[in-house]
Amino acid sequence: MNIDYLRVTVEHRGQVCELTVSGELDTCVADKFADAAMEAVGAAQGPVLVDLAGLEFMDVSGARSLAAVVRVITPRLAGLRSCRPPVRRVLELLGLDVDALSVDSARDFETRELIARSREISAYLASGVSNAGKVLDDLAGSYALIASQRENHGRLDDAERLRARSQATREHAKRLQGNGFSGSTGTSAAE
Repeated sequence: MNIDYLRVTVEHRGQVCELTVSGELDTCVADKFADAAMEAVGAAQGPVLVDLAGLEFMDVSGARSLAAVVRVITPRLAGLRSCRPPVRRVLELLGLDVDALSVDSARDFETRELIARSREISAYLASGVSNAGKVLDDLAGSYALIASQRENHGRLDDAERLRARSQATREHAKRLQGNGFSGSTGTSAAE
């Protein structure tokens, strides 16, 4: 879709919805952009990747609009790709942690997909399922995989933190399973 001098495209690649923003995002098109972007990603079921490589200019109104879209889709956000330094600075001034949201390689994107999976598992667990031990064990595996990827990229502090989270999650899973929750059938030993 073209909105004056701003172009917004949406591509679905399997479960992933990629929203590409290019051109100029300013006060004249900010509201139209927000409406179009929310409509486009609203229909997507899986993670959303926002590609900003072609975004050449953004004023404060455009940045607020983009930040609002990003905040709304954050639970499903797989990441921001190719955020130029001027765009990055404006988004950071609005309170977005661009470093945490940025993905610039396929490996980073895979990590984002694992994080999205971890969020799904956490939400599933929060819904009160009876096979909590199995769900937590799956979540611990996701943390361990992300830790390995971070270690391969030289991000040792992140890897260590995620390994500790993985271990703590596995221990919690074992405690739940020891309290009578089954890891596979979803029934407790008392049933």
